[in-house]
Amino acid sequence: MGTQPGGAAAIRVWRRSAREWVHALVDAFFAEPDDQDRGTARVSTDSSMLLTKEEAQQLSTEVGEVFERWADHGRRAGSDGRRTYLGIALVQPYPEGVAQSSVAR
Repeated sequence: MGTQPGGAAAIRVWRRSAREWVHALVDAFFAEPDDQDRGTARVSTDSSMLLTKEEAQQLSTEVGEVFERWADHGRRAGSDGRRTYLGIALVQPYPEGVAQSSVAR
């Protein structure tokens, strides 16, 4: 897409939009729970891993498969007592200059 006319600009727009979406998700995750959140779960996990590029791609595929299995489970089970949850997974090289948080450990 990036090599087609207008492709680079389209990719920049997509990245900006995706970044804004993820920021909104993180902000919502860390917001103070309200009455609507009673009886729900918020879960976060992170891990530093030494991986090759291929292993990182495999990890991403496996996490996506887990999300899809749970999505299928919810569709089959119906909505009785269920609420829509959003799972998001990011697998990337550890950001340079970002220290591991002692809060998360």
